[in-house]
Amino acid sequence: MFSTFKKKTLKKAIKHTALPGILSDFDGKPKTIGIVIEKSEVAKVDELIQTLREHGVSAERIHVLVYTGLTKAKQLLDPSFSLSDFTLTGEVKSQAVSDFIAQPFDWLINFYAKDIVPLLWVSAKSKAKFKVGVATVTPKINHFSLDIQELQASQYAKHLMNYITIFKTK
Repeated sequence: MFSTFKKKTLKKAIKHTALPGILSDFDGKPKTIGIVIEKSEVAKVDELIQTLREHGVSAERIHVLVYTGLTKAKQLLDPSFSLSDFTLTGEVKSQAVSDFIAQPFDWLINFYAKDIVPLLWVSAKSKAKFKVGVATVTPKINHFSLDIQELQASQYAKHLMNYITIFKTK
């Protein structure tokens, strides 16, 4: 019952969050990247990071936040979060989540393919300058979404880099 109430509260917060425009000095070259991912896709993180490294992003400048589901699984590496990290009023209790959303990443990669309310909340509240995701997810939280059939990390990162190169030339 409480999880349903928390989800409704978080949905309301997402609905009232506006996506800021892209700054005019956006050059498409990320120095810092945040990745928000659901636990079922965690195995793809290394491949995603490796592909980003091949395009000149330092691995130390890539930060990952994993959503574990309703309760935090102890076996996952930190930082991770769950629905239990939110209060009934929609406030976040986790310092890791607070730090992640406050960090002004150059890019935020929302690497999940389903509308999962806590993931959407983190993505919507993030202070990232440019947010990218997957087209199957609510579009109002991303500046750009890729329409891909399945979440394949290297393919996703390569397509993203190609589109950013096209954006820079226009």
